[in-house]
Amino acid sequence: MVLILSVISDLKNKKTMQMLDAFEKSKSVEVLLMFQKKTTWRTTDLLHEFKNEFGKFSYNTIRSRIDSLVELGVLEAKVYDESRNLEEYTITKLGKDVTERFVALIQLFK
Repeated sequence: MVLILSVISDLKNKKTMQMLDAFEKSKSVEVLLMFQKKTTWRTTDLLHEFKNEFGKFSYNTIRSRIDSLVELGVLEAKVYDESRNLEEYTITKLGKDVTERFVALIQLFK
């Protein structure tokens, strides 16, 4: 039983460390905060609105951040146009929880 609890604890700590690593990277928090405005974004709409909100950015950087958030389970990806390989992203329950915490931290330091 102790071994099982230890493994579960290690998995949680690993997930936490992966999240911290992901949000340490430039623009990760900004991408997540976009999902406060809308819970689902199509790729092109998200990139357009991101530019309006935060200014100049690297397309590859934002794509990388989105992919990382999908891998962590913070966002969910779904193809909406297979012929052009276009996706839309929806924030998950985990993503909503993480966003709430980031917003609280941001408000605390304002």
